[in-house]
Amino acid sequence: MDRNQLPKTMKVGVVIVTHQSESTIDPVIEALQKQTVPAAEIFIIDSGSSNTAYVKKYNRKGAIELCLMPNIGFSAANNLGFASLGKEIDCVLFLNPDLILPVDFLEKAISWLNNHPKVGALTPKLLGFDFKTNEPTGLIDSAGITGAWYGRWYDRGQGKKSHEYDREEYVDALCGACMFCRKEALLSVEISPGQVFDENFFCYKEDIDLSLRLAKEGWELMFVPSLIAYHGRGWKGRKNTSHLLRLMSAENELKLHLKQKNPIKIFYSWLKVWGVKVFDL
Repeated sequence: MDRNQLPKTMKVGVVIVTHQSESTIDPVIEALQKQTVPAAEIFIIDSGSSNTAYVKKYNRKGAIELCLMPNIGFSAANNLGFASLGKEIDCVLFLNPDLILPVDFLEKAISWLNNHPKVGALTPKLLGFDFKTNEPTGLIDSAGITGAWYGRWYDRGQGKKSHEYDREEYVDALCGACMFCRKEALLSVEISPGQVFDENFFCYKEDIDLSLRLAKEGWELMFVPSLIAYHGRGWKGRKNTSHLLRLMSAENELKLHLKQKNPIKIFYSWLKVWGVKVFDL
């Protein structure tokens, strides 16, 4: 399809990967089912939850399809969902199981993407959400991801007041908690049929890797603050994250920079990996 010729209506497929997500998934699905423009397909891929009863109940909800897997990782599970989508799907929303959408999110996202043919994927303004109080935190969770020249990747605006970061901007990468992607763009960067995320990234940094491949292919990546979503982020800072997960994140950052072949960023990430391994940083 020519990037300047877009369908008047777009059908959206939603892919949600769950893993021990029983404390957050219900309001996520409820928000999806209330959308003013409903998703054409919703796939839940459970990756190794110890008790799957909390997702099995959604297999009886009509448009929702469920796939139960061992713990295959975030990238592989998302790929499984993507490969399962029908040919008529125009847009794919990769959605975390702790991400709540306003009821008009899909309607607005479709309209916005339809009017910006060069944009391959967008990220909304993600605001923090506390599932214990069932209330927004009033702070920004992510306004897209940016990379420092030396190799550090971080969420823009994290911890800032919710009214900040109010301009549409190109970004280096999109936060994987809520990636609204043109299917055509995803197909243009497939590693193999149905594989859009690099499965060498079990979890962490896979969203940055996909974003960089989309940009390399010529697609624009956009932060759209008129779109809002609420994220009850699982990563609660380095001090509250296990050594294993911190090491995985650091090692994946090194993999990312090895693919880029940037010596400064490789050196930075190598130091970071050894800092976690040796000094438990």
